[in-house]
Amino acid sequence: AQDDIVGVSVPATEHSVMCMGSEENEIDTFRRLICELYPAGVVSIVSDTWDFWRVITEFSQTLKAEIPLFDKNKFVDCIDFALNLTKNNGAFLPELKTSFKNAGVNLVVLPNLKNSGINGATKKVNGRVLIFVNDRRHYEDTFWFTLFHEIGHVISGSLGVTTDKESYADEYARNMLIPEERYIDFILHCSSFSEKNIRKFADSIDR
Repeated sequence: AQDDIVGVSVPATEHSVMCMGSEENEIDTFRRLICELYPAGVVSIVSDTWDFWRVITEFSQTLKAEIPLFDKNKFVDCIDFALNLTKNNGAFLPELKTSFKNAGVNLVVLPNLKNSGINGATKKVNGRVLIFVNDRRHYEDTFWFTLFHEIGHVISGSLGVTTDKESYADEYARNMLIPEERYIDFILHCSSFSEKNIRKFADSIDR
């Protein structure tokens, strides 16, 4: 019973938070909250600190225009960029998020919700795509496979709750991360599946 969820809430601000950036920089405070910290889901923002009307008529339209619509061609280039980051263990996430955002895709990494059994999800909202990936088990291989699984859903257009494209998304992730022909060749010709040989193979495919 102690592991059961007894209540939930949403990220929220208060007047003291909204005052921190000063009145003249208020839009930057909104920008950080909406575009950087909470680009998906629900966030409750106090909006009447100085000029509520300006917030809903000016800030909202300005920030909406700053987030590009989903561009599949640009996103394909982002996928190649993402593959090049798989060996960058420490600082890949900010670069990855920026790259995706330029193609109209918001990448959101969430803490794992215990017993949810979910590693990731996709959604399309107002012409923009959201990819959610959690930090379940904190394993790099889990993160990258989940990310490319969700990318497979985006590429195939099967966003949201789906069941018919799961096998396709799994195969897409598997072949993008480890090209099938290279993997088969490795399996057939490797004399020993030692850590040294596995690392050598990973280097040969730039992973």
